[in-house]
Amino acid sequence: MPTVRQFYKKAFRSGREVQIKEHSGKEVDGRAIWNELENTTKELKDMILLTLDSSHTLKYNESLKPIYEEMKRIITRFGMDTSEFDPKSNHFFCQLMNLVDKKSAFQIKLNKIMQLGFNAGQLSIFIEKNTLPDDRRYTITDFIQTNKMLDLDTYVDQETQEIINSRYLHAFKVSKFSLKKQRSRRHKQKSSKKKSRAG
Repeated sequence: MPTVRQFYKKAFRSGREVQIKEHSGKEVDGRAIWNELENTTKELKDMILLTLDSSHTLKYNESLKPIYEEMKRIITRFGMDTSEFDPKSNHFFCQLMNLVDKKSAFQIKLNKIMQLGFNAGQLSIFIEKNTLPDDRRYTITDFIQTNKMLDLDTYVDQETQEIINSRYLHAFKVSKFSLKKQRSRRHKQKSSKKKSRAG
């Protein structure tokens, strides 16, 4: 049985891979990779998840609210909301709030959890490689690390994760090919092309 943590981690790793390639100067179709990831959620895509008794929608952690107030001040201070893609790191930072608040009103959807992971993974590379803009490098790095904004538990507590696992993922069948297998298949295809050219 897959778990919500596995979905998050898979998206996080994919986001990191996208930015590692972009940082090395390679062209990457991040949108296509995200669409492929999102499709693994199948019928759960965009579904608002409910508690076990269906009486309430599952919510992101309330503890995020004061964190997001601080985040809004950072976004305003550096004009990140008016130039969300210049630089790209602005977008990944803003998405860690927008996906929960503006786009979901704190209601949990599996594809949005994956999207959080995808954006967090990409932002983590900017932090690791010190490629955030100089004027905000320390502020953003300190904020992300202090509030553990790359960790699923910051967004969804353990109890809620267990509800998602038991109610929605217990009988969930993953896609025929995992992303790891797809990468292996693409590698084999490249290898066979090289061999054919050499022959």
